[in-house]
Amino acid sequence: MAISKKQSSQHPSLDLRFLVFLTACASSVLDFPAGRAEMSARSLDALLQERAFRALARQRTGVPCDGDVLPGLAGIGVSAVRLRSGSMRRKGFRDFNEFSIPAGVAAQPYAERLALVYHNLGNWSGVYYPLPESFVYLTPVLGLLAYDATDLSASEAPELDLWASEAPFLIKFSRIKPAPAPAEARCAFFDLDGSLEFEIVADGNICKGTKEGHFAIVLELAASGQDGKLPVADIDGSKSSGISLYEEKR
Repeated sequence: MAISKKQSSQHPSLDLRFLVFLTACASSVLDFPAGRAEMSARSLDALLQERAFRALARQRTGVPCDGDVLPGLAGIGVSAVRLRSGSMRRKGFRDFNEFSIPAGVAAQPYAERLALVYHNLGNWSGVYYPLPESFVYLTPVLGLLAYDATDLSASEAPELDLWASEAPFLIKFSRIKPAPAPAEARCAFFDLDGSLEFEIVADGNICKGTKEGHFAIVLELAASGQDGKLPVADIDGSKSSGISLYEEKR
């Protein structure tokens, strides 16, 4: 499934085109917060789970709600919905922000009630999910994680694995800048273990997933000359890298 990096020697003016493109887009480049992340990406997941569960405690099953994040993480969005596992597998759950969950998606281990937690990392995308040097974000990083929702007061609820056995779930990005020719945008998938895979973008702004994790649309600025597997993403919060070409709402 992963798409490996390829050398690009057929377009000698490619680097110049990207340089001109980046200069023209300078006013819309998103500035990531300076410095290193205050916590690891997985610690951030746990914090957002706790904030989401606080909001769910006041919400009915099947109705999404937004959670509040700490002031130090302004710009990150989190929301959640509590579902019955059997209902989700039979009917799916459409239009959970950018995510559309089809019928046939199961959670393991089994829990009678589960919570889907959505992340929008906004201008923190490159801090918690830095890209290889030659890549930039065209969208914010969006996350979908699942938890056992038996006890909504739990600060460390058990994580559940999602598996789309019949059809993938879809992520329809609402704000994306077009990739300049001859470049081609890619879907980036950050697994929970920090590994990074690239897939084809469908219909200009749609990525597909079969399991929980974080997703974005990215652009490779220039070939690095290295073939094979891409570096594993740094998930311990030790560095901040990458820039973004998408326009963040202020």
